[in-house]
Amino acid sequence: MPERDQTEFPGLEIRDHAPDELDDVARMNKELLEDEQSRNPMSVAELRDRFVRFVRDDGWTVAVFTCDAEIVGFITYRYQPDDAAPGGRSVHLRQFYIARPHRRRGLGAAAIALFKRSRLNPGDRIILDVLDTNPGGRRFWQQVGFVPYATIMESTV
Repeated sequence: MPERDQTEFPGLEIRDHAPDELDDVARMNKELLEDEQSRNPMSVAELRDRFVRFVRDDGWTVAVFTCDAEIVGFITYRYQPDDAAPGGRSVHLRQFYIARPHRRRGLGAAAIALFKRSRLNPGDRIILDVLDTNPGGRRFWQQVGFVPYATIMESTV
């Protein structure tokens, strides 16, 4: 899939979240957990508190995507040291979500393209995890140009 042109969504913008928007972001995060069939049991209130800690203590940026002033999604990311990356850093994309009513029209691809253009430097490498329980997420990331690099395996004792 070619990179989406933002002109397909002329009202699409990205900006850092406002503190009073964390409830909305936490609700979307809960939907993300459901959609990817995550085993994370956190409530919306716990997810909101976690976002506060992410930003305050852990160096994450939480940004929202808006279209015509309506929040349609969010992204959580941070820069991290990476000796194998140009400039010695990569970008860890922890969460990306487009609200359910806004899917299947190319908005997600356009939002990722906007994120890359507005928040990253040429040559930045983006790292993300996709749960095996989320084949739709895997397809999306491959459609917007991501390729598998490693597999994390686990065992429970």
